[in-house]
Amino acid sequence: METRETFINIFGKEIDNAIKSLINNKPIDECENLNNKIYDSNFELNAKALPMYFTGNLESKIIFVELNPGNGLNVEIKEDGIVLEDFPMCGRIIKDIDSYINYFQNFGTCKVEDIKNKNKNKSIPKFDKRQLAFFEGFGLNFLKDKEFNYSLDDIENIRNNKLQLEIVPYPSKKFNFSNFDQDYIKERFNKIFDFILKTNAEIIFITGNKQQIKNVIDNKSMKVEFMKNKIESNNVQKNVNIAITEIKNKKLIFIPTYKSRYILSSENLLYAYGELCKNEAKIGEISL
Repeated sequence: METRETFINIFGKEIDNAIKSLINNKPIDECENLNNKIYDSNFELNAKALPMYFTGNLESKIIFVELNPGNGLNVEIKEDGIVLEDFPMCGRIIKDIDSYINYFQNFGTCKVEDIKNKNKNKSIPKFDKRQLAFFEGFGLNFLKDKEFNYSLDDIENIRNNKLQLEIVPYPSKKFNFSNFDQDYIKERFNKIFDFILKTNAEIIFITGNKQQIKNVIDNKSMKVEFMKNKIESNNVQKNVNIAITEIKNKKLIFIPTYKSRYILSSENLLYAYGELCKNEAKIGEISL
């Protein structure tokens, strides 16, 4: 079974229901149900935005599991489907599961088109600088010897060719795991993990703090033990954590420090964290 078909079998019904709700100018039911249990409106999920289950290449060797897509993408409803307000120059219409997958598999291309049209200086967003510095340290071949001099082509490459999955796909300006029932979070993670095990991916990164990771891991065949390590850059030392395990010939690298802008406050430190992950996991040069 092709990975695309596997993805549709696992997530297709949810995505299809969300698209139909948005086209009919209705909020997404599951999103509304979850919001009813969130007491602080600042943390509510956006029930009228397009959920982001993934971005990138479903056949990628590298998968990056995030907690939530953040602000997400606002939509405008046209006669022939959904247009994304955030990327008006992209010109893509989403009307069903196939057009949804085609759009998000080319998300990097749309993002770069948006940067070119909105940003006269065509500067690299902070989010992309951080992930590119991490993956340069990790040894992705197309970033070799870049020395943090990244281009828009690098953004397009990394966003289109690594696969990013979101545990809770509904956008939120402020996301907090504690607002959700742990059984729900485990159910979401197990769905993602079920999909991952059916792909040809070789390396899986999982973000979130240590407690969040421990809460969602519900698999007795997977032992996760965090290691305390030090990284250094420009005479600055930082304490970081990682955990590495393997299941069905896939390396799982848990990176709880990745999201910390306080600890990983520079591109040099992100590079060092990526390099640490590469060395501890004993991984050579890798391509997307």
